[in-house]
Amino acid sequence: MKNSFVFYKSYYDAIKTLDKKNAKKLVIAIFDYAFEGVEPELDDPIVKAMFILIKHQIDTDNLKKQN
Repeated sequence: MKNSFVFYKSYYDAIKTLDKKNAKKLVIAIFDYAFEGVEPELDDPIVKAMFILIKHQIDTDNLKKQN
C-alpha cells in the first residue's frame, strides 16, 4: 500500500467538468487505485475514459519512483 501519489492540477481541472455524483466516483476511483491498487468498475463512459488517462499517469509515476 502506498502512502502518497502525485495529484496533478489537470486531474482537478478534468474533475471539475463533471457533475458532483460523477466527480465523486472519479475521485474515489483515483484514490482506490493509487493507494490500494484496486481498479474500479465504472459505468459512465466519460468517467471511465478520464480514469484510464489518469491511471496511465499514476502507473508512469510509480515506475519512475521504482527506478
